[in-house]
Order: sequence, then C-alpha cells, then structure tokens
Amino acid sequence: MKLVKPPKIQILSFWLSMPFITFALMYIMYAESIWSDWKIWAITFTVIYGIGFFSWYAHAQYDHYLKSTFPSLQQTGKRVLLKLLVNLFIMTPSVLLIFFVFHYFSILGYQIKDNDLKYGYLVGLAVNLVFETLWEVMYIIEKYKETTAEKDLLEQLQLQQEFDGLKQKVNPHFLFNCFNTLSALITEDKDKAEKFLDELSKVYRYLLRKNNDSMSTLESEIKFIQSYFELLKTRHGDTLNLQVEIDSQYSNYLLPSLSLQMLVENAVKHNALSKNAPLTIEIFTTTGNKLVVNNNLQRRSIQAPSTKVGLHNIKAKYSLLHLKGFQVMEDGKNFTVVLPLIWNNTSMNQQL
Repeated sequence: MKLVKPPKIQILSFWLSMPFITFALMYIMYAESIWSDWKIWAITFTVIYGIGFFSWYAHAQYDHYLKSTFPSLQQTGKRVLLKLLVNLFIMTPSVLLIFFVFHYFSILGYQIKDNDLKYGYLVGLAVNLVFETLWEVMYIIEKYKETTAEKDLLEQLQLQQEFDGLKQKVNPHFLFNCFNTLSALITEDKDKAEKFLDELSKVYRYLLRKNNDSMSTLESEIKFIQSYFELLKTRHGDTLNLQVEIDSQYSNYLLPSLSLQMLVENAVKHNALSKNAPLTIEIFTTTGNKLVVNNNLQRRSIQAPSTKVGLHNIKAKYSLLHLKGFQVMEDGKNFTVVLPLIWNNTSMNQQL
C-alpha cells in the first residue's frame, strides 16, 4: 500500500488529542507526583508523543486504505465496521507498548500497577472514538457534497440535451410552415412571394444565430417577432394586427428562445382572419416579471390539425428550468399565455 500524506483534519486531530492522551496516561502512571516533578512531564511527553506519532500515522494510513477501498456513501456501514479493527491492531498495541516501555526501563521508577492497563485502554478508546467519528463525519459530508455536485452536473447535462431536442423540433416545424406559406404565395402573387422570401432570409439568420442559445433576451425576441410578423403580414395583410408594449426595464430579462414565434404562429393557425374581424395579437409586460401574449378568439369553422407542439415545448422548457408561473388561459373571448421573465445576471455583471 502506497503511503499518503494524512489530510489536514487528521493532522489537526493528532495535535489536539496528544496533549490529552499524554496527560491522562502520565497521571495513571505517576498520579500526584506529576505536580512536583518536572522530569515526569519532560520524559513522558517525549516518549508518548514518539509512540503516539507512529500509532497515529498507521491509523491514518489504514483510514485512507478503507476510504479508497470502500469510498461510496452506500459502503459507510462496512467502512465503519472495519474501522473498529483499529482498536484491536493499532490503538491497543500502542497503549500496551507505552506502559511496557515505562515498566521495562523503570522510567522514573514506574512499575505497572493494577488497573493501569485498563484505564490506559479506556483513555485510548475514548479519544479514538471521538476523532474516528469526526474523521468519518467529515468524510461523509465531503462525499455528500461531491455526490450532490455530480448530480447537479448530470442534471445540467440532461437539461441541455433536452433543450437541444426541443429546439430541433421547433426549427423544422417553423420551416415547414414557412415553406407552405411560400408555396402558396408563388401561385397567388409572385411579388409578395419575393418579399416574403426576403423577410424569411432575415428571420432565419436570427434562427441560425440563436440555434445554440436556449435563452434569449426579451429585447432580441421582440425584434425577431416583429420581423417574423412581417412574414405573416406579407400573406395575410390587414387581417392581422400586432400590438407590442414592453416596459424597457425588462429588455434584458430572459425567456426561452423562439417562445413568441411559437405563440404567434399558433394564434394565426387556429383563428379565422378577415378584414372585418382581424386577429389582434398583443404582447406586453406586467408587474411581477411577466410577459403576456394575448389574442382575441375567433375559431376557424374547420379547425386545423393540432399537435400542440408549440405550447408543449414552451411548457417543457420552463419545467426543465424548474421555473413556475407559465400559464395558459382561455375565457371564450381571449386566449392568453403568461411567460415568466428571468433575471439576467450576465447582463447586470457586464454593465457593472
């Protein structure tokens, strides 16, 4: 077994425990004489510290071996059980050695008396139990922190993977609808088709820039949705209105990328549009760090097929972020979605 340097807690334990052990053993051997003979202090501290150091070092190496062999929290019971062997193979022989050294060399006239070994063993056992418990508790806390950190890392990796999966569903869904619109425009109005294609290129450039970002600032999302609305306006004309009212204090707050695009797309898909009864989509902020997307309800007589991918994706993103506050409400006249806005620490740090 390769020898290792004991950790700081074990080194500190040695320097804290040895004065107590030395004094207790010295008193067992010399009783009240310790108060009148300074040589007892000088000799016993030297001898006991010397033997105690090798005992402590062996104990620390054994402790390291057990932690290396049985490192997990699930193996704590086995590790603690095997640590009891320290009392048999390290602590007990060390205490016996101290007493027999003093007895054999008759240091300052010492001879083993009745109960000396028993009391010496109890001193060693008590101190050993205190510090062995401390070492194990410190180890368990450290392993628990490591386990928690690993769990958090795995959750973050899983979160990113799921976010990527959701984004991969959004982009093809968006493109599919745009190409359907473009295909229809080509047969209806080539000039509008050209304008639509120009706006589509601007929008998709934004999508490419945001492809690796799971979150976007409200400011960038509003700019994007205004460009996206131009795509819709190219085809639907005055049958569609967009009203945006954003408090500037929320400009740098975050929300899941492309959330507004999915909500606007859903509103257009599931509602009837006409010049006499235009569909009006409102996007505005409210107190409590919330963004509201509202549209008047005027259901199509023949409903378009719905997979509810858009709403499910947005809800899934907030769930993955462990954020509450996402709401979907319908009262017969209006369809409303509330999106929690997220404080942007990065933006604040950059300003500072």
